[in-house]
Amino acid sequence: MPEAVLHQASSLTQWSGMVSPQVVLLASHGDTRSETALQDHLVKAWRHLGYASVCVDATRVVPPLQQSRMQVLEQLTQDHEPHDVMLVYVPISWLVEDLADFAAAPLLAVGTNSTSVLTAYQALKQLTLKGQHHPTLVPVLEALDASALHTAEKLSQSISECAQQFLGQRPHMVPPIGLSGGDDITRTPSEGMLSLALRLMEPTTHTAPFWSH
Repeated sequence: MPEAVLHQASSLTQWSGMVSPQVVLLASHGDTRSETALQDHLVKAWRHLGYASVCVDATRVVPPLQQSRMQVLEQLTQDHEPHDVMLVYVPISWLVEDLADFAAAPLLAVGTNSTSVLTAYQALKQLTLKGQHHPTLVPVLEALDASALHTAEKLSQSISECAQQFLGQRPHMVPPIGLSGGDDITRTPSEGMLSLALRLMEPTTHTAPFWSH
């Protein structure tokens, strides 16, 4: 797994005089099925590894007129303290318009259907060119069988080549994640999911907080 994966967890530095939880951003590009599955399995993997974890969903929040999106994010995360790690599910527009100065490293879940691949690439383009972010793509498969792996490899290569040609750089990518059992999250997390969860808990060089208390 590339070293770039280590930069996918963006940590907030001092919350009320205490060490903050690790914050991992998951950008929403419209593939609700893949994104929800990745959320569920990542949180389950962290808990399996002994980390108190929670997913904070900002995609259904409409900020009041008197509040900025940054303030809404702060409030949402405060409502869920304390945890070792928070997976913040956030709209692309928030990352591009409100967090563009922080060079974040959000995750992008990518399914194997053409719509998911297209919207993931569009999100990659916005995050890279407009938001100055460094997203990592996570191919999400129902199972890691030979056929699915072959399809994922072709799609990943297609996205990578398009990004190189039109964005001037290849995106960070991790090996496909298999959601064994489909939507059944009662099973023990897969080795790939546990590996990704551990990588996302590694310290990062990015220390600037997204919002302060």
